[in-house]
Amino acid sequence: MNPDSLWARIGIFRGAHQKPISIEKLLAQVGLFRSLDQKQLAQLALRMETRRYEPGHVIVAENETGDALHIVESGLLHVCRSRPGREPLIISSLGPGQFFCETALVGDYPRAASIVAAEASTCLALGRERFQEELAAHPAMAVAMVVEVSRRLRDTLDLLDANA
Repeated sequence: MNPDSLWARIGIFRGAHQKPISIEKLLAQVGLFRSLDQKQLAQLALRMETRRYEPGHVIVAENETGDALHIVESGLLHVCRSRPGREPLIISSLGPGQFFCETALVGDYPRAASIVAAEASTCLALGRERFQEELAAHPAMAVAMVVEVSRRLRDTLDLLDANA
């Protein structure tokens, strides 16, 4: 058995900068999953795959198609957008409890930005099909997702205004 799967099944994380926390507790803190009860969170935790990344690793690349929803368990990630002839623009940073790549799974859109590990990081991943099953089974997740996407759009517009 994969050690990551074992840790996921018993619900323990071993992050360098964090005390152990159950997957269910982490998922309960993620806005997208706040509407789920403990049983649903436990079932969702079993579907998650743990992925570890070293600093500088491109987790997802701009314009690629999405294959999973990602939730930051530990570490720091940068959301970067390429700019022809210039350095990429860091749009935002993501830390523990934040999620990314949800919109690429709903509309089959290419990714709007790259996600790069700024430090050693661990993420949980939920594949496209399973994410869509969860979304269909728990419509409140869609509302939470729209709220987060709207917040990100406002933040991005503010950033564009500041860099104009």
